[in-house]
Amino acid sequence: MNLVAFTQPAMFFHKNSGRLTYPYERVVGLWFNDGVSAEYIGAPVYGKAAERSLAMPRKIAQRLMGVFHKIEAGESMNCHRFTREMAAMPSALESPPIEGELVRVNELEEGAIGVVGTAWHGIVHSIGYGLGTEGLQVLSDAGELGFAPHQLVLEFHRLLFGYGDVGLYQLPATAPPE
Repeated sequence: MNLVAFTQPAMFFHKNSGRLTYPYERVVGLWFNDGVSAEYIGAPVYGKAAERSLAMPRKIAQRLMGVFHKIEAGESMNCHRFTREMAAMPSALESPPIEGELVRVNELEEGAIGVVGTAWHGIVHSIGYGLGTEGLQVLSDAGELGFAPHQLVLEFHRLLFGYGDVGLYQLPATAPPE
């Protein structure tokens, strides 16, 4: 399966804490080709964006394209809704994608779903597609999709919530089937 993400450097910040930021690669376009049809979604990039090839199962690539269509159409999208839609769960802005027992990890398996949680605040962030040491996730209040290293996301939440116990958790059996 051939899926190319076109990215540009961006900076994440929280609306209630502008002093806390971290860099990420914002997805500005997606190109999908399953051998039968091809489709491009996003702003014209014409050499102004980096290209990143993603190998993912066809169904997952189609879900990603569908979610990106919604983002581009201006639908309200946050990390929880993005992750739930990537996992083919019912769409919801406020509900983290919890099914089964969470396993604390240092990185997410390819295609796995993850969440960031704290002891005092519960689940504070969802990651829709694991890529080892980084993940594909919605990273802004404006619904921007991007790639960010887990360590930067965890450190941001440690600072935001006062250095509490912040962890990365993988939902069991969420790596997508081929």
